[in-house]
Amino acid sequence: MGRWLAVVRLTSDTMILKPPPPETGDIGLAGFRAAAKLYEDTLRNRTYRELYRKDLAKWQKLYGTLAGKRAPGSAAATHFARLSALCGELLSEYGPEAPPKKRPSKAVAPVSLTYPDFPEEITHRIHFLEGPGIRRQRAVELATYAPAVSRQTSPRGRALISIGVRKDQVRLFERIVESIGDLATGDYSVAGFDIGYVMRPDGIPQGQSWTSNPLDPTLPIARIWNENEKAGSVANMGHGRAASPSWGIRQHWRNAY
Repeated sequence: MGRWLAVVRLTSDTMILKPPPPETGDIGLAGFRAAAKLYEDTLRNRTYRELYRKDLAKWQKLYGTLAGKRAPGSAAATHFARLSALCGELLSEYGPEAPPKKRPSKAVAPVSLTYPDFPEEITHRIHFLEGPGIRRQRAVELATYAPAVSRQTSPRGRALISIGVRKDQVRLFERIVESIGDLATGDYSVAGFDIGYVMRPDGIPQGQSWTSNPLDPTLPIARIWNENEKAGSVANMGHGRAASPSWGIRQHWRNAY
């Protein structure tokens, strides 16, 4: 019979444990324990760790059964009984799988939305959430030509940009509005701003029709929504691009200013 090995290496990173036969005696049991500890250090995958635990539990039961089937006091019965106990010890020492680590909560308290302090001469205004998109970046670039720009940042790192121009800067405002398009309708609550308003009333069952809560016109969000609506932001749903809102802007200016 060839020399027994507690561990058989299949590849450079894969090993299989082999329980020792009775003829190896105490040396075999000691070698098996040492090999098992080395083997445990190689188990980086949860699935492999579970298979290892199952093998130990299987061997504990198997060799306990074999010990009972051998003549009492025989070398084989003693060896199998000790091997069964050793597998139980290894299983207990290795322990169950550790619970997954909880990721730290990313919940942050929203910051109250404020209305920009623009002078009265700033008559045409629009507000949008800054972002990496080309259209948003274009709007930010155009804002550098506007006489009034305000920026407020939420705890989530989202920035609300407010742009205002005078009456004599119609063309500039049109270009800004066309660049922003439907992006002016962003969800400020999701972005981390406390808008002070909840549209859906409490206690309405899912699927049931409901009427929006009344909106306090003095709230900053009420002014922002109103001004964005006046700016005439229109989205072309078929192409995901802003349709030209120039006509709507001019019509609004003729009626309101």
